[in-house]
Amino acid sequence: MAATAWPFYFKRKNMRFLKMLYGSQYYAIWQKGGDASKGRQNANAFLTMLIIMLLVAIGLFLHKFFPDFLSRPGFLRNFRSRSATRITALMAFGVVYAAILLTVGSEKSFRRYVAAFMEYPEEIKKRSQLRLLVPFLALLLVICCLLIFL
Repeated sequence: MAATAWPFYFKRKNMRFLKMLYGSQYYAIWQKGGDASKGRQNANAFLTMLIIMLLVAIGLFLHKFFPDFLSRPGFLRNFRSRSATRITALMAFGVVYAAILLTVGSEKSFRRYVAAFMEYPEEIKKRSQLRLLVPFLALLLVICCLLIFL
């Protein structure tokens, strides 16, 4: 391999997570003939759930060392446990989703990620959907282990 070809090859093989996420969502819907702009909503929702799962894992880990860490705040004391959990989850989803929409999930960023993703070869595009499941399944495994063993 020539000296100038190696950096190009290395750069094309390694795809960043956000580029892979937004690009693969666009690509999957585009292949089926649907409205590919829905890929942005799917990717934003997936990224939101991934961040919330990370926060849950951190919260469970902290709860092991600081038992009062997950006690209910004052405004949720009047609700039953199930209602308080639902309210907290909806608020967390809304806040994280809004933060994603204003930062990496904007329309401008989405178009940039998709344009960069579409330059990759077909084999890498097809594998990107499966590679996205790795962090999700890893966080799910961490949460399950924390719930079982802590």
